[in-house]
Amino acid sequence: MNKCCINCFYDKYLKNFIEESGQIGDCDYCGSINIACIDINKIALILEPLLSLYSPIEEFVSSEEMKNGQYMENGYFHEFTFLWEELLYNWELFDDPLIDANKVETLIEDIVWELGLNEQILQSFVMVESDYYGEGKFTSEIMRDYWDEFCNDIKFDNRFFVSAEIQKELLNPLHQIFPYITIYPESKEIFYRARIQRDKDKIKIEDMGIPQIEYRRPGRANPFPIGYLYLASNELTAITEVRPDISEIVTVGKFILNKSLPILDISHIKPPFDWGWDIRIYYKYVRFLLFLGNELSKPLAPYQEAIEYIPTQFLCGFIKSEGIKGIKYRSHRGPGNNYVFFSEESFKYNELKTYKIESIEYKFSEQK
Repeated sequence: MNKCCINCFYDKYLKNFIEESGQIGDCDYCGSINIACIDINKIALILEPLLSLYSPIEEFVSSEEMKNGQYMENGYFHEFTFLWEELLYNWELFDDPLIDANKVETLIEDIVWELGLNEQILQSFVMVESDYYGEGKFTSEIMRDYWDEFCNDIKFDNRFFVSAEIQKELLNPLHQIFPYITIYPESKEIFYRARIQRDKDKIKIEDMGIPQIEYRRPGRANPFPIGYLYLASNELTAITEVRPDISEIVTVGKFILNKSLPILDISHIKPPFDWGWDIRIYYKYVRFLLFLGNELSKPLAPYQEAIEYIPTQFLCGFIKSEGIKGIKYRSHRGPGNNYVFFSEESFKYNELKTYKIESIEYKFSEQK
């Protein structure tokens, strides 16, 4: 059986899989020698869900469009493509050694043969059928448009209600996505929270949790006077998130999770091959999930926060109403991730450390 190698692929998931599951040998495709290789049938099984997205265009495209060799997409004409072009250019699966050896098509042909797929998928132009009808990858673009409409509406017109259209086109699809981005942090996982010491009195450990109602203010996830617990994955991220000045004293508390909880993870999106046969969900929503992750984590100037946090506060309330206990999202200030938990009852405060801020590094760009 032919073997492919780590040099055949640009995709990190496939490279790691070959590295971990393959053996040292010579590649039958790109010609690399004495390198991690694997039987082509094992790669074929990983790629099968991805290949299942595509169908020969003869199954759904009109004869006139086939004759013209192009189709209309978002108001523009696009050329039809072969399967090897989709995998090479749209999914960026293959690396230069395979491309330079002119073996991309050969490798794909062998994968299709191993899976017993209809060879028409090699001979015809292919397409994701739902894209042709505007229901595939364009779903993310449509949802982003509705997000913009929702943000404008909830900030300036209807603070506590959303339209039936927003419910249908934005919130209902989000509800369908939740199971695919839900994770369960393990019991005893450690998180961190920082507070700036504002006077000579040291901050007590019992004061490191959700603030008392008289000290609360609106946040990225919580509207006033609701209180949520904001944590970070490491001390440095926790400290940078509170934006201390030089010479200020910062207290950092360690929080230990007592039991596993369901939370949404939008700090990153799983690579496509991690989705297995749910790759259609990935294909349909990945662009919106990436956008939403940025919306929940982007830094704002203090004067922007009161109004710009309103959409994410509403979204977090919606997520909470679905039985989700928190959200994991990227930090744009520190090197780790941030978390917001809708309750602190599942945490134990463990210990406190006090730090003095010695220096701050700024990165800036000229604005024209």
